[in-house]
Amino acid sequence: MTTLVSGLAYPECPRWHDGALWLSDQHDGTVLRLSDTGASEVVVAVPGGPAGLGWTPEGTLLVVSMHDHRLLAFDGAQLRTVADLSGLHPGLSNDMVVDEAGRAYIGNIGFDFYAGEEPRTTVVVLVADGQVTVAADALLVPNGMVIDGPALVVAESFAHRLTAFDRADDASLTGRRVFAIWTGRSPTGSASMPRGRSGTPPSGEERWCGSCRAGG
Repeated sequence: MTTLVSGLAYPECPRWHDGALWLSDQHDGTVLRLSDTGASEVVVAVPGGPAGLGWTPEGTLLVVSMHDHRLLAFDGAQLRTVADLSGLHPGLSNDMVVDEAGRAYIGNIGFDFYAGEEPRTTVVVLVADGQVTVAADALLVPNGMVIDGPALVVAESFAHRLTAFDRADDASLTGRRVFAIWTGRSPTGSASMPRGRSGTPPSGEERWCGSCRAGG
């Protein structure tokens, strides 16, 4: 294992895009772009705390603003609001995945973790053409998500599992099923891997990374 960069406050939501690793340094309030040599640059500051990252088909950066529950777009010069998520996100807005048409699936914590509230289930929303709708409900801390062909896989951190859905042409979700159980672990971010596998790193103080096939 090689250290690519150090000195970050709280790196989250990594994405590989256009030959570089992008991530949200949440507690520093910045989106970073890292080269394969470890050189880093601040792409944009997000006062509400950056979380999930993605791109439209035209290449515009999309970023979730955690504390004010917004989906933002950055055109290289300024941020603008794409959608207000506050009506459906009771907890901090969190990770995101964007499909080939630029439609965004966005999760949230679902409760006030830092105030000691009891965990409760919540929703993943779909943002399409600026409209926000519920894509899936009854999820316990929906966190990292990945699009794996016709499926969406969601890491439910506090349920210790990955949950899969079938994606329709209009981006709606059906066919809910358990993709994998992570007994005693709390999966967070997810990535698609060859041959139908999904990889996920840990949450909190855990330090591990694993991969599995559907049903594994």
